[in-house]
Amino acid sequence: MQLVLASASPARLATLRSAGVDPTVIVSGVDESQLDGLPPAELALQLAELKCAAVAERDDLPRDALVLGCDSVLELRGEALGKPESREDAVDRWLKMRGSSGVLQTGHCLRGHGYRPGGRRDSQHDRALRRPE
Repeated sequence: MQLVLASASPARLATLRSAGVDPTVIVSGVDESQLDGLPPAELALQLAELKCAAVAERDDLPRDALVLGCDSVLELRGEALGKPESREDAVDRWLKMRGSSGVLQTGHCLRGHGYRPGGRRDSQHDRALRRPE
């Protein structure tokens, strides 16, 4: 059986490798902007499902492949924060977040080769707490 990671995230790949799993990486190419306006937890889960489905539908995958799609969304004050557009945007965001707490919403989807609705889906969140300075 071959595990395929449908993600370009170096952190996800490193996490799997540190657990003794060395997946094949196939980037999904999913346009993440297509799901604007969803609550952060649902956004993370739906993006994970879209990425997983995009790779699982490929004809060139081995029949025994399992495809893992993942996505994470930072939630701050109930809103989803996307990726910063620039270095300056990232610094500005960090300054605005200082003293606040946020939640990292993460979605996961695991499917066998070929898109089949009903694949395993899951979400989790991790709270990042910061002491006010």
